[in-house]
Amino acid sequence: MESKGETKLMYRKGIILLLLLPLLAGGCSQRAPSGPPAPTLSAAGSEAALETPLKLLDAAHDKIKKDSGAYSLLFVRDGSILYEKYYNGATRSQANNIKSVTKVILSSLIGIAISEGSLRGVDQRISDFFPGYDWTGGKERMTIKHLLTMTDGLEIVENSPLMMEIFSSDNWIDRILRLPLAHPPGETYNYSTASTHLLSAILAQSTGMSALQYANEKLFAPLGFSADQWTADPQGHSMGGSNLYLTPVQLSRIGQLYVNGGEWDGKRIIPEKWIQEATGFQSDGGGRPNSASYGYGWWLLNTIDSYRDRDIYLATGYGAQYMIIDPHARTVVVATRISDIPPDQVVDHWDALIAALSQPLQL
Repeated sequence: MESKGETKLMYRKGIILLLLLPLLAGGCSQRAPSGPPAPTLSAAGSEAALETPLKLLDAAHDKIKKDSGAYSLLFVRDGSILYEKYYNGATRSQANNIKSVTKVILSSLIGIAISEGSLRGVDQRISDFFPGYDWTGGKERMTIKHLLTMTDGLEIVENSPLMMEIFSSDNWIDRILRLPLAHPPGETYNYSTASTHLLSAILAQSTGMSALQYANEKLFAPLGFSADQWTADPQGHSMGGSNLYLTPVQLSRIGQLYVNGGEWDGKRIIPEKWIQEATGFQSDGGGRPNSASYGYGWWLLNTIDSYRDRDIYLATGYGAQYMIIDPHARTVVVATRISDIPPDQVVDHWDALIAALSQPLQL
Protein backbone atom coordinates (compact mmCIF):
# COMPACT_ATOMS: atom_id res chain seq x y z
CA MET A 1 0.00 0.00 0.00
CA GLU A 2 1.31 3.42 -0.91
CA SER A 3 0.80 6.87 0.48
CA LYS A 4 -1.42 9.20 -1.52
CA GLY A 5 0.23 10.74 -4.52
CA GLU A 6 2.68 8.00 -5.54
CA THR A 7 1.37 7.70 -9.07
CA LYS A 8 1.44 11.47 -9.48
CA LEU A 9 5.04 11.49 -8.27
CA MET A 10 5.84 8.87 -10.87
CA TYR A 11 4.74 11.14 -13.68
CA ARG A 12 5.97 14.48 -12.33
CA LYS A 13 9.31 13.48 -10.89
CA GLY A 14 10.35 10.03 -11.96
CA ILE A 15 10.21 10.53 -15.71
CA ILE A 16 12.72 13.36 -15.86
CA LEU A 17 15.26 11.11 -14.21
CA LEU A 18 15.37 9.18 -17.44
CA LEU A 19 17.36 11.92 -19.08
CA LEU A 20 20.17 11.00 -16.73
CA LEU A 21 20.71 7.68 -18.42
CA PRO A 22 22.82 8.81 -21.40
CA LEU A 23 25.48 9.71 -18.86
CA LEU A 24 25.90 6.06 -18.10
CA ALA A 25 26.69 4.89 -21.60
CA GLY A 26 30.16 3.71 -20.64
CA GLY A 27 33.01 3.58 -18.17
CA CYS A 28 33.29 2.19 -14.68
CA SER A 29 34.69 3.16 -11.32
CA GLN A 30 33.84 0.72 -8.54
CA ARG A 31 33.05 -2.92 -9.27
CA ALA A 32 29.90 -4.40 -7.83
CA PRO A 33 30.40 -7.57 -5.76
CA SER A 34 29.14 -9.86 -8.52
CA GLY A 35 27.76 -9.84 -12.05
CA PRO A 36 29.19 -9.81 -15.57
CA PRO A 37 32.40 -7.91 -16.33
CA ALA A 38 31.88 -4.39 -17.59
CA PRO A 39 33.15 -3.22 -20.96
CA THR A 40 35.94 -0.69 -20.45
CA LEU A 41 36.70 2.60 -22.09
CA SER A 42 39.75 2.72 -24.28
CA ALA A 43 42.80 3.94 -22.41
CA ALA A 44 43.03 7.00 -24.61
CA GLY A 45 40.54 9.63 -23.47
CA SER A 46 38.83 7.56 -20.78
CA GLU A 47 39.54 10.04 -18.00
CA ALA A 48 38.45 12.94 -20.18
CA ALA A 49 35.20 11.12 -21.04
CA LEU A 50 34.36 10.64 -17.38
CA GLU A 51 35.59 13.94 -15.99
CA THR A 52 32.63 16.14 -16.91
CA PRO A 53 29.76 13.78 -15.96
CA LEU A 54 31.42 12.90 -12.66
CA LYS A 55 31.82 16.57 -11.79
CA LEU A 56 28.15 17.12 -12.62
CA LEU A 57 27.16 14.16 -10.51
CA ASP A 58 29.18 15.66 -7.68
CA ALA A 59 27.24 18.91 -8.07
CA ALA A 60 23.94 17.01 -7.84
CA HIS A 61 25.26 15.16 -4.81
CA ASP A 62 26.11 18.45 -3.12
CA LYS A 63 22.46 19.43 -3.33
CA ILE A 64 21.00 16.04 -2.41
CA LYS A 65 23.16 15.76 0.71
CA LYS A 66 21.26 18.74 2.17
CA ASP A 67 18.02 16.71 2.07
CA SER A 68 17.35 15.14 5.46
CA GLY A 69 15.30 12.40 3.79
CA ALA A 70 17.77 11.20 1.14
CA TYR A 71 19.32 7.74 1.51
CA SER A 72 21.23 6.82 -1.64
CA LEU A 73 22.08 7.52 -5.24
CA LEU A 74 23.66 4.79 -7.41
CA PHE A 75 24.52 4.72 -11.11
CA VAL A 76 25.50 1.30 -12.42
CA ARG A 77 26.50 -0.10 -15.81
CA ASP A 78 27.03 -3.80 -16.48
CA GLY A 79 27.41 -4.45 -12.77
CA SER A 80 29.98 -1.68 -12.28
CA ILE A 81 29.06 1.09 -9.89
CA LEU A 82 29.91 4.36 -11.57
CA TYR A 83 28.68 6.53 -8.75
CA GLU A 84 27.60 5.64 -5.21
CA LYS A 85 26.59 8.08 -2.50
CA TYR A 86 24.81 7.67 0.83
CA TYR A 87 23.16 10.32 2.98
CA ASN A 88 22.05 11.03 6.52
CA GLY A 89 23.95 8.14 8.04
CA ALA A 90 22.70 5.56 5.55
CA THR A 91 25.27 2.96 4.53
CA ARG A 92 25.77 0.39 1.79
CA SER A 93 24.67 -2.37 4.18
CA GLN A 94 21.51 -0.62 5.39
CA ALA A 95 18.23 -1.93 3.98
CA ASN A 96 15.25 0.39 3.73
CA ASN A 97 11.61 0.08 2.73
CA ILE A 98 11.49 0.21 -1.07
CA LYS A 99 7.69 0.59 -1.02
CA SER A 100 6.09 -0.13 -4.42
CA VAL A 101 9.37 -1.07 -6.05
CA THR A 102 8.40 -4.31 -4.28
CA LYS A 103 5.87 -4.91 -7.05
CA VAL A 104 8.56 -5.78 -9.61
CA ILE A 105 10.10 -8.22 -7.14
CA LEU A 106 6.76 -9.96 -6.77
CA SER A 107 6.14 -10.05 -10.51
CA SER A 108 9.60 -11.59 -10.96
CA LEU A 109 8.68 -14.31 -8.46
CA ILE A 110 5.48 -15.06 -10.38
CA GLY A 111 7.56 -15.48 -13.53
CA ILE A 112 9.91 -17.89 -11.77
CA ALA A 113 7.00 -19.88 -10.33
CA ILE A 114 5.49 -20.25 -13.80
CA SER A 115 8.81 -21.41 -15.25
CA GLU A 116 9.09 -24.06 -12.53
CA GLY A 117 5.55 -25.32 -13.11
CA SER A 118 4.14 -24.17 -9.78
CA LEU A 119 1.73 -21.97 -11.73
CA ARG A 120 0.21 -22.84 -15.10
CA GLY A 121 0.66 -19.37 -16.59
CA VAL A 122 -0.62 -15.81 -16.53
CA ASP A 123 -3.99 -16.88 -17.89
CA GLN A 124 -4.70 -19.13 -14.91
CA ARG A 125 -7.89 -18.00 -13.21
CA ILE A 126 -7.88 -16.58 -9.69
CA SER A 127 -10.86 -18.74 -8.74
CA ASP A 128 -8.56 -21.79 -8.89
CA PHE A 129 -6.84 -20.62 -5.72
CA PHE A 130 -9.76 -19.35 -3.67
CA PRO A 131 -12.73 -21.74 -3.80
CA GLY A 132 -15.78 -20.88 -1.77
CA TYR A 133 -16.06 -17.27 -2.92
CA ASP A 134 -18.62 -15.81 -5.28
CA TRP A 135 -17.05 -16.13 -8.73
CA THR A 136 -19.97 -14.81 -10.76
CA GLY A 137 -20.86 -11.55 -12.45
CA GLY A 138 -17.60 -11.43 -14.36
CA LYS A 139 -15.23 -12.11 -11.46
CA GLU A 140 -14.82 -15.67 -12.72
CA ARG A 141 -12.77 -14.25 -15.62
CA MET A 142 -10.09 -12.71 -13.39
CA THR A 143 -6.62 -14.10 -14.08
CA ILE A 144 -3.09 -13.77 -12.78
CA LYS A 145 -2.34 -11.45 -15.70
CA HIS A 146 -5.12 -9.11 -14.65
CA LEU A 147 -3.51 -8.79 -11.21
CA LEU A 148 -0.05 -8.24 -12.69
CA THR A 149 -1.31 -5.49 -14.98
CA MET A 150 -3.73 -3.84 -12.52
CA THR A 151 -6.68 -4.59 -14.78
CA ASP A 152 -8.57 -6.99 -12.50
CA GLY A 153 -11.51 -4.57 -12.23
CA LEU A 154 -11.94 -4.74 -8.46
CA GLU A 155 -13.63 -1.71 -6.92
CA ILE A 156 -10.93 -0.25 -4.70
CA VAL A 157 -9.01 3.05 -4.60
CA GLU A 158 -5.35 3.08 -3.60
CA ASN A 159 -4.83 4.54 -0.12
CA SER A 160 -8.56 5.00 0.37
CA PRO A 161 -10.22 4.54 3.78
CA LEU A 162 -11.47 1.18 2.52
CA MET A 163 -7.97 0.04 1.62
CA MET A 164 -6.68 1.21 5.00
CA GLU A 165 -9.47 -0.78 6.65
CA ILE A 166 -8.60 -3.90 4.62
CA PHE A 167 -4.92 -3.70 5.54
CA SER A 168 -5.86 -3.27 9.20
CA SER A 169 -8.22 -6.26 9.25
CA ASP A 170 -7.54 -9.77 10.50
CA ASN A 171 -7.80 -11.28 7.00
CA TRP A 172 -6.68 -9.08 4.09
CA ILE A 173 -7.20 -11.72 1.42
CA ASP A 174 -10.77 -12.44 2.49
CA ARG A 175 -11.65 -8.76 2.41
CA ILE A 176 -10.07 -8.24 -1.01
CA LEU A 177 -11.81 -11.25 -2.53
CA ARG A 178 -15.20 -9.94 -1.38
CA LEU A 179 -14.76 -6.63 -3.23
CA PRO A 180 -17.23 -6.09 -6.07
CA LEU A 181 -16.20 -5.37 -9.63
CA ALA A 182 -16.10 -1.79 -10.85
CA HIS A 183 -15.13 -2.85 -14.39
CA PRO A 184 -14.98 -6.13 -16.31
CA PRO A 185 -11.56 -7.80 -15.86
CA GLY A 186 -9.04 -6.79 -18.51
CA GLU A 187 -10.68 -3.52 -19.53
CA THR A 188 -9.55 -0.78 -17.15
CA TYR A 189 -6.27 -0.02 -15.39
CA ASN A 190 -6.57 0.75 -11.67
CA TYR A 191 -3.43 0.98 -9.54
CA SER A 192 -4.03 -1.13 -6.43
CA THR A 193 -1.77 -2.80 -3.91
CA ALA A 194 -4.78 -4.95 -2.99
CA SER A 195 -4.49 -6.61 -6.39
CA THR A 196 -0.82 -7.42 -6.01
CA HIS A 197 -1.42 -8.76 -2.51
CA LEU A 198 -3.62 -11.45 -4.04
CA LEU A 199 -0.58 -12.47 -6.10
CA SER A 200 1.41 -13.01 -2.92
CA ALA A 201 -1.25 -15.37 -1.56
CA ILE A 202 -1.36 -17.20 -4.90
CA LEU A 203 2.41 -17.59 -4.83
CA ALA A 204 2.26 -19.00 -1.30
CA GLN A 205 -0.43 -21.51 -2.25
CA SER A 206 1.39 -22.68 -5.35
CA THR A 207 4.90 -22.95 -3.89
CA GLY A 208 4.29 -23.72 -0.22
CA MET A 209 6.46 -20.74 0.75
CA SER A 210 5.83 -17.12 1.57
CA ALA A 211 6.97 -14.60 -1.03
CA LEU A 212 9.89 -13.70 1.24
CA GLN A 213 10.97 -17.33 1.57
CA TYR A 214 10.56 -17.94 -2.15
CA ALA A 215 12.44 -14.76 -3.04
CA ASN A 216 15.34 -15.65 -0.78
CA GLU A 217 15.64 -19.11 -2.30
CA LYS A 218 14.89 -18.49 -5.97
CA LEU A 219 15.82 -14.86 -6.63
CA PHE A 220 18.00 -13.28 -3.97
CA ALA A 221 20.32 -16.20 -3.15
CA PRO A 222 21.54 -16.55 -6.77
CA LEU A 223 22.32 -12.80 -6.68
CA GLY A 224 24.39 -13.24 -3.52
CA PHE A 225 22.16 -11.83 -0.79
CA SER A 226 19.10 -12.47 1.34
CA ALA A 227 16.34 -10.26 2.74
CA ASP A 228 15.16 -10.31 6.32
CA GLN A 229 12.19 -7.96 6.40
CA TRP A 230 8.98 -7.94 4.39
CA THR A 231 5.73 -6.98 6.08
CA ALA A 232 3.24 -9.87 6.25
CA ASP A 233 -0.52 -10.10 6.73
CA PRO A 234 -2.06 -11.98 9.70
CA GLN A 235 -2.01 -15.21 7.66
CA GLY A 236 1.71 -14.84 6.94
CA HIS A 237 1.50 -13.69 3.31
CA SER A 238 4.23 -11.20 2.45
CA MET A 239 2.68 -7.87 1.50
CA GLY A 240 2.17 -8.25 -2.21
CA GLY A 241 3.16 -4.82 -3.41
CA SER A 242 5.07 -2.95 -0.73
CA ASN A 243 7.18 -2.97 2.42
CA LEU A 244 10.10 -5.14 1.32
CA TYR A 245 13.44 -3.95 2.70
CA LEU A 246 16.53 -4.08 0.48
CA THR A 247 19.80 -2.19 0.29
CA PRO A 248 20.47 0.02 -2.75
CA VAL A 249 23.18 -2.35 -4.01
CA GLN A 250 20.83 -5.33 -3.66
CA LEU A 251 18.21 -3.41 -5.60
CA SER A 252 20.75 -2.61 -8.31
CA ARG A 253 21.43 -6.34 -8.68
CA ILE A 254 17.76 -6.91 -9.44
CA GLY A 255 18.05 -4.23 -12.09
CA GLN A 256 21.23 -5.78 -13.46
CA LEU A 257 19.48 -9.14 -13.66
CA TYR A 258 16.90 -7.54 -15.94
CA VAL A 259 19.64 -5.87 -17.99
CA ASN A 260 21.15 -9.36 -18.37
CA GLY A 261 17.87 -10.74 -19.68
CA GLY A 262 17.30 -12.86 -16.56
CA GLU A 263 20.76 -14.45 -16.26
CA TRP A 264 23.34 -14.04 -13.51
CA ASP A 265 26.86 -15.46 -13.65
CA GLY A 266 25.78 -17.75 -16.48
CA LYS A 267 22.76 -19.13 -14.63
CA ARG A 268 19.19 -18.58 -15.76
CA ILE A 269 17.17 -17.02 -12.89
CA ILE A 270 14.17 -15.49 -14.68
CA PRO A 271 13.05 -16.68 -18.14
CA GLU A 272 14.03 -14.23 -20.87
CA LYS A 273 10.49 -14.43 -22.24
CA TRP A 274 9.18 -13.26 -18.88
CA ILE A 275 11.59 -10.31 -18.86
CA GLN A 276 10.25 -9.29 -22.27
CA GLU A 277 6.62 -9.62 -21.18
CA ALA A 278 7.13 -7.89 -17.84
CA THR A 279 8.86 -4.90 -19.41
CA GLY A 280 6.62 -4.74 -22.48
CA PHE A 281 3.30 -2.96 -22.91
CA GLN A 282 0.52 -4.73 -21.02
CA SER A 283 -1.86 -1.90 -20.06
CA ASP A 284 -2.14 1.83 -20.60
CA GLY A 285 -1.25 2.75 -17.03
CA GLY A 286 -4.30 4.95 -16.64
CA GLY A 287 -4.77 6.12 -20.20
CA ARG A 288 -3.31 9.59 -19.81
CA PRO A 289 -2.16 11.20 -23.07
CA ASN A 290 1.57 11.03 -23.69
CA SER A 291 2.30 9.22 -20.44
CA ALA A 292 3.98 6.07 -19.19
CA SER A 293 2.31 2.71 -19.74
CA TYR A 294 2.48 -0.42 -17.59
CA GLY A 295 3.96 -3.89 -17.82
CA TYR A 296 4.05 -6.38 -14.96
CA GLY A 297 4.83 -3.90 -12.18
CA TRP A 298 7.12 -1.82 -14.39
CA TRP A 299 6.40 1.61 -15.85
CA LEU A 300 7.34 1.92 -19.53
CA LEU A 301 8.59 5.18 -21.00
CA ASN A 302 8.39 4.36 -24.71
CA THR A 303 4.76 5.50 -24.83
CA ILE A 304 5.93 9.04 -24.09
CA ASP A 305 6.84 11.13 -27.12
CA SER A 306 10.31 12.03 -25.85
CA TYR A 307 11.23 8.36 -25.32
CA ARG A 308 9.49 6.51 -28.14
CA ASP A 309 12.80 5.36 -29.63
CA ARG A 310 14.04 4.01 -26.27
CA ASP A 311 12.91 1.03 -24.21
CA ILE A 312 13.52 2.54 -20.77
CA TYR A 313 11.48 1.12 -17.92
CA LEU A 314 11.39 1.79 -14.20
CA ALA A 315 9.98 0.79 -10.86
CA THR A 316 8.80 3.45 -8.43
CA GLY A 317 8.26 3.56 -4.69
CA TYR A 318 6.72 6.19 -2.52
CA GLY A 319 9.08 8.89 -1.29
CA ALA A 320 10.60 9.44 -4.77
CA GLN A 321 12.39 6.09 -4.86
CA TYR A 322 13.37 4.68 -8.23
CA MET A 323 15.00 1.78 -10.04
CA ILE A 324 15.46 2.89 -13.65
CA ILE A 325 16.73 0.63 -16.41
CA ASP A 326 17.96 1.42 -19.90
CA PRO A 327 18.51 -2.04 -21.44
CA HIS A 328 20.34 -0.71 -24.49
CA ALA A 329 22.82 1.36 -22.47
CA ARG A 330 22.90 -1.56 -19.97
CA THR A 331 22.45 0.88 -17.10
CA VAL A 332 20.64 0.82 -13.78
CA VAL A 333 19.84 3.89 -11.66
CA VAL A 334 18.81 3.47 -8.02
CA ALA A 335 17.65 6.33 -5.82
CA THR A 336 16.19 5.68 -2.36
CA ARG A 337 14.66 7.99 0.21
CA ILE A 338 12.72 7.97 3.43
CA SER A 339 9.24 6.52 2.95
CA ASP A 340 7.34 7.30 6.15
CA ILE A 341 6.49 10.93 5.41
CA PRO A 342 3.38 12.59 3.94
CA PRO A 343 3.39 13.51 0.24
CA ASP A 344 3.81 17.22 0.88
CA GLN A 345 7.12 16.52 2.60
CA VAL A 346 8.68 14.54 -0.24
CA VAL A 347 11.64 16.60 -1.46
CA ASP A 348 12.02 16.92 -5.22
CA HIS A 349 15.66 16.79 -6.41
CA TRP A 350 14.95 15.70 -9.94
CA ASP A 351 14.99 19.18 -11.53
CA ALA A 352 18.46 19.72 -10.13
CA LEU A 353 19.56 16.27 -11.27
CA ILE A 354 18.35 16.73 -14.79
CA ALA A 355 19.96 20.15 -15.04
CA ALA A 356 23.25 18.78 -13.78
CA LEU A 357 23.29 15.46 -15.60
CA SER A 358 21.84 16.11 -19.04
CA GLN A 359 25.14 15.91 -20.94
CA PRO A 360 25.78 12.49 -22.56
CA LEU A 361 28.98 10.63 -21.90
CA GLN A 362 30.95 10.61 -25.15
CA LEU A 363 33.14 7.55 -25.67
